[in-house]
Amino acid sequence: MFESLLARRYISTQKRHSVLTVCSIAIAIALMTMLFTALSTLFGCMRDVAFDDSPFHIRFNSLTEEQAKTVAEIAGEYGTCYAEEATAKDGTYWTRLILDKNISSAYDLVDKVSKKAGLSQPYKNFVTNDDLLFLDMKDDWGRGIMAIYLSLFYVLALFIAATVRLVIDTAFEVSSKERERQFGVLQSIGATPKQIVRIITFEGLLLMCFGIPIGTLLGIGTAYVAFRAVVGTGFLDFSLSPEQISRLVNFHVNPWLLLLGVLTGALWVLLSAYGTGMRIIKKTPIQAISARSNSIKKVRKNSLFGMMFGWTGKLASRNNTRQPKRFIITVVSLTLSITLFASVSVAIKEFRKAVEEAYNTFGMYDYNIYFNGGFTKMDHREPMKLLQESGIFKDTSLDFGEWGFYDADDPESDDGKKKIPFDIIYCNETAYNNNIFGGKPPIPYEKLNELGGYILTGTNFDVIPETNRITLCLQEYKEITRDEYEALSDEEKMNANDVGGYYDSETDSYIEGDTFMYTKYNPQDFKITEKFAFDELENPFPGALIMEFRCIITTIEVYEGGEYLKYKPEKDIFHTIQCNLADGKTYVDGNRFIEQNKDVFISYGDNTAEIRKARATLSAIEIGAGFLNAMFIMIAVVNMVNILSTGILNRRGELASLQCVGMTEKQLYKMTFVECLQYALGSGVAALILSEGLMFLTQRMLYVITVEEEVGKFINYLAPVPRVLIAAVAAFGVALVASLIPLRGMRSKSLVEHVHSVE
Repeated sequence: MFESLLARRYISTQKRHSVLTVCSIAIAIALMTMLFTALSTLFGCMRDVAFDDSPFHIRFNSLTEEQAKTVAEIAGEYGTCYAEEATAKDGTYWTRLILDKNISSAYDLVDKVSKKAGLSQPYKNFVTNDDLLFLDMKDDWGRGIMAIYLSLFYVLALFIAATVRLVIDTAFEVSSKERERQFGVLQSIGATPKQIVRIITFEGLLLMCFGIPIGTLLGIGTAYVAFRAVVGTGFLDFSLSPEQISRLVNFHVNPWLLLLGVLTGALWVLLSAYGTGMRIIKKTPIQAISARSNSIKKVRKNSLFGMMFGWTGKLASRNNTRQPKRFIITVVSLTLSITLFASVSVAIKEFRKAVEEAYNTFGMYDYNIYFNGGFTKMDHREPMKLLQESGIFKDTSLDFGEWGFYDADDPESDDGKKKIPFDIIYCNETAYNNNIFGGKPPIPYEKLNELGGYILTGTNFDVIPETNRITLCLQEYKEITRDEYEALSDEEKMNANDVGGYYDSETDSYIEGDTFMYTKYNPQDFKITEKFAFDELENPFPGALIMEFRCIITTIEVYEGGEYLKYKPEKDIFHTIQCNLADGKTYVDGNRFIEQNKDVFISYGDNTAEIRKARATLSAIEIGAGFLNAMFIMIAVVNMVNILSTGILNRRGELASLQCVGMTEKQLYKMTFVECLQYALGSGVAALILSEGLMFLTQRMLYVITVEEEVGKFINYLAPVPRVLIAAVAAFGVALVASLIPLRGMRSKSLVEHVHSVE
């Protein structure tokens, strides 16, 4: 065929351009293959885990041995059945059904089988494995849900494919743009517009014959490497045992999903080739041969790059603006790659930072450890010393508190007083800086320690007098005997409760005991250094969420220097220690240490599993996003190399003519330098704007879900800037190399040969 012959000859004569185009197609196919292989691996692993947990689609329970055999015989029409004794060893049997045929509804099938088998209560005697029904698509419900998931995934794939098409479109556009004159000559001697379109389409088909196998293998290989990297993060260790991971978590390649991905990529390649051909035939043969349009365009005499680099900068600007589509598509592909590189890495880093900060702010350290002064007969110093000398923990945060009451005037009460509760908090420097005020303390720890006072904070201060001191009544619990109880005044007896009494059923009366719990209220003065309402704090601690909450806060040093510690150092107070594992230590070391000192630490909370799972999941997401980003970068690089190198080779006659009229080689390189700079600057500025827009949308989304106080403040608009600059500089370097190589290759021929060169 005429069209096929011309397409083959062009591919064979323009080997460099053909190889670059094949690379673009291969990477595009690899990207689609990687996405669909990742999906098939996800579904395959989910299916294996669901089957391993419950190896059936439907199971009939609480059957006799005869009923189990009857059900297995009847249900065998729909699949493979196993009648066996129930594992509960209660004398009952069950029948497991693994469907080989598609059914409309599991409930309808159960009803049908139950009636044939004579089961009296069919809806109480069966269990369905909904996950397996869905993943195997055996019933209408499973097929419907799977169709929804695949449709959503395919929409995402089409969005990515549309982006890829811009890049492939550029490869064909460059090829056809430089051959417009040839196409014009062909039309002038009798070739029809349809034949011109067929030439370019055949070219796309032939190049796909090389690009599809390479891209498919590359995509499967990349997906496998990503799969092993994601599994290596350990995020599955918290859901499955090591034996299950090695047995059930395997790499899957679904032929149908693989074919769907390849066909999607191939379709977009054909659309790019066909669309390029349709754009070519819009020009008349005369316009194509003369390389001129009927309209006259005004050329700007001055430009920014012309002012900066002189007439070489002006020429570079005109070279890029005379073919705006090629320039714009290249900048767009670079912009998308740079934006993905900057935004995805920043988003994951900032989200990881937000999660870590949230863990610290809300007590999500590796360990929450508690001890009680009244139980251990210790103050806080000995347990802290034990933790610090162990070498297992770091970032040790200590805080403890007690309740006090402020007696405010209340004319409406019987005694004219109203008890307003206060939380008195003592904390070390780590707790003060990281936890109490969410990492934003209003006063530095050292300054508060020097002042030797308390920070008063909370809500509704109207009942608190404006003074630098406040008197609170602190509670002290003491067990007393009956003799001590009898010695109390009537008012004091109101604060004592009988804890030794019991109810006598024979006499139907309550017998008082000889032990009482007496609550003593000790007035204590506290020096107020600063006063802040919750709404004045930049980041209030979680207690701010409690209505009508008031507290005073100070340092451990102030507490240790006060008279109250000397009065009763082993007060019945719960102390909270929050700490992380030191580098290189495992939660096994932490658990063993706490167990060995259980006479000191009454309880503890182990958050390491949850925190490690979150961190591993973030790492898995980061790896997956990194592989996807790498694919886009490869496509952009191949596209840019193709455009710039092909553009220079196709303009070698023009460049040689400029050298003939006086342009030096240095000026030629300078002009090329400016052209590459325009690509890098254009894509860098566009990527920066797009990245900042994505950061803004992310912050708006966080505001919508009402986590702006905890996460929204971690949005740093300056974070993408260095990454965009690095990527733009890298793009400039690639563009410069792609341009200089063909320029240096032009030295092998004389200027006259280049001027007379014909494609």
